[in-house]
Amino acid sequence: MKMAGAINMNRMTDMLLKTRLRSCLQTILELEPCLVQTEVGPKMQKEFDALKRFLLELEHLSLTEEDVERVEISTNIFLEEISLPIQCGACAMASSTTLSRLQ
Repeated sequence: MKMAGAINMNRMTDMLLKTRLRSCLQTILELEPCLVQTEVGPKMQKEFDALKRFLLELEHLSLTEEDVERVEISTNIFLEEISLPIQCGACAMASSTTLSRLQ
């Protein structure tokens, strides 16, 4: 009985870690329409494509708390460092969604 409980707990932990990681990746990808319009956009497109591929493979990965914490910290730093062009409507909507997630 204890083993079944441990397996269920491991499954729940795995699902939670993947949900947290998915949230980080989706937050960044929400900004893609605006960021690709910037002067560094063409260089970033490859990175966005890699994130999309990674997101598709997420269910097959084995994650640790440390892995996810590293991505969460990196995502927060990325969001703090980018400057969003105000004229981009998609970006304004995405940035308000992103800001609400951070609060």
